[in-house]
Amino acid sequence: MRSSLKSYCHIAGRRVSCAKSGSAMSESRTDTYGYNARSELISAAKTGGAPSPATEHEYAYDPIGNRTSSSDLGVSRTYTANNLNQYTGISDGVDTFNLVGK
Repeated sequence: MRSSLKSYCHIAGRRVSCAKSGSAMSESRTDTYGYNARSELISAAKTGGAPSPATEHEYAYDPIGNRTSSSDLGVSRTYTANNLNQYTGISDGVDTFNLVGK
């Protein structure tokens, strides 16, 4: 089987999808990406391949680009930033991590 890696980019140069197939690839799958108006990654999804048939990731940002929340493989997190735009806390609903680790 002939192997193929195809990337498709938005007019602004952002990758919007990548398709992999063939024996030279570790798995056949398609990755898709979504962006907001500031070109920040807001979604990524994998269709096909291992470990599961489909995975999704989502991200949200404040008006100056600090990540405020994420959802990765079913785990939701919230992020807290200080006035210097440094992350001071990350919470996954069970544990909260701060600058010293916990």
